[in-house]
Amino acid sequence: MGARLEHPSLTSREKPLAEDFLQEQLRKLQSQSADSKGNKEKALERMRELLMGVNGCTPVPESREVRQVEASIKKLDAEWKEVSPLYDKWQAGRHSFKTN
Repeated sequence: MGARLEHPSLTSREKPLAEDFLQEQLRKLQSQSADSKGNKEKALERMRELLMGVNGCTPVPESREVRQVEASIKKLDAEWKEVSPLYDKWQAGRHSFKTN
């Protein structure tokens, strides 16, 4: 896992999440009281290095499975837009199907 932190390969969706997470952790470290000044400074420096690594990495393309799922979601959303008005009428009791 440490090697993945050293050379991150993040997608365009994961990169902002990683940046936000690391910035939040950096803020938490900065707000903590320093029991041993050296350890806190070392941890802060390490977090800054990780954040710079995440900021500097280029996003990798999404996997084939993710692209397929996103395409199916888009297709289902288009189908739902067609059926949604009829479903809403049925929910409100203003439409009945022949099988009802």
